[in-house]
Amino acid sequence: MAAGPWSLEDGWWSADPAARDYWDVELEGGGLYRVYRDRPTGRWYADGVYD
Repeated sequence: MAAGPWSLEDGWWSADPAARDYWDVELEGGGLYRVYRDRPTGRWYADGVYD
């Protein structure tokens, strides 16, 4: 299961702005994670784990 994306654009006024799309992802074997894709690079990152 996945929910999202939620978009974030922050720091557009700075030299290092953030443009990300976030998802909450539940794995089949258990575990719920928040991940995001950095839009400028296309790279994926794990941002958090839910208990």
